[in-house]
Parts: sequence; structure tokens; C-alpha cells
Amino acid sequence: MFFENINFVVVIISAIVAVGLGFLWYSPIMVFKHRGKKIDYTPKSITIFAMFTLVTSYIVAALVNSLIITSFGGLVLFAILLWLAFSMPIALNSILFGDDSMVLFSINSGYYLVAIILVTIIIGIFG
Repeated sequence: MFFENINFVVVIISAIVAVGLGFLWYSPIMVFKHRGKKIDYTPKSITIFAMFTLVTSYIVAALVNSLIITSFGGLVLFAILLWLAFSMPIALNSILFGDDSMVLFSINSGYYLVAIILVTIIIGIFG
């Protein structure tokens, strides 16, 4: 079934990796100088971000489990398709209907792509 045999430990670990990547991605080391402004991390924003990342990891685990993706390349392709179908259109709206720059769009979309690939690979290999 769809939500059976999900390894919750691996789901939690993949979410932690994605959140950690987010802190690194948006840190002064990586893209701060290109983004142009400091990000204010609050306990509330971190908690909400972590919770939704955990939900994303759980849904990816359910999909990978039900689709029975067995190869590394299949996992990466599946992650890219998830990104194209769900993350990219939402991020694109910030340019089309908001006031975000192409630089910010690229930074955010790049994070979403790398994060979903990492989550999918971790769940596919260890989950």
C-alpha cells in the first residue's frame, strides 16, 4: 500500500539533511552576497520550515515506496520530475507575479532541486 513500510527514521534523517542544507545554502558562506539581504531566522520560521520539510520527506518516501524505484538514476530522475512538477512552478510565480529577481529565483530553485534530490536519494537508498 501507499503508506506502508515507511522507515520513519530515514524520513526524519532526510528532513534534517534538507533543513541543514537550507541553513548552509542561505548562509553568508554560500549565497548571502548574491541574495543581497540577511535572512532573519526565528524559532517560529525554523519550526515551520522543519515541519513542512518533514512532510515533504514523508510524501517522497510514500511515493518512492509505492513506485518501487530501484536504481540511483531512477531516484535522481524522479526527484527532478518532482521538482519540475511542484517546486519550479511555485518558484516561478515569484518572478511572474511578484517582485523577486532572477537571481533570487535561481538561488531558491537551486536549493529546492538539490534538497529534493538529496531527500529522494536518502529515502531511496536507506528507506
